[in-house]
Amino acid sequence: MLNFIKELTQDTLKNKDNKYSSKKLMSCVAYNSAVLMCWIDMLLKPYFSANVEIVIILLSIAGYSSTLTVVSNSKTNKSE
Repeated sequence: MLNFIKELTQDTLKNKDNKYSSKKLMSCVAYNSAVLMCWIDMLLKPYFSANVEIVIILLSIAGYSSTLTVVSNSKTNKSE
């Protein structure tokens, strides 16, 4: 299982030059933070309530970072 997670991380978060991509990392962190906040909100509703605006902002950051990655990849592929 640990090997699978390592391979998945290598495949999704690194560029072709085997370095971590800041856009991919930001997208991953923002999306996982939004999901974590939603889970915490569901489980600890009487004690903690997440702001909907923060979750929407985190999901927007994740979407924007993913869009930047796609646009960047399409531009580099056209020039080659």
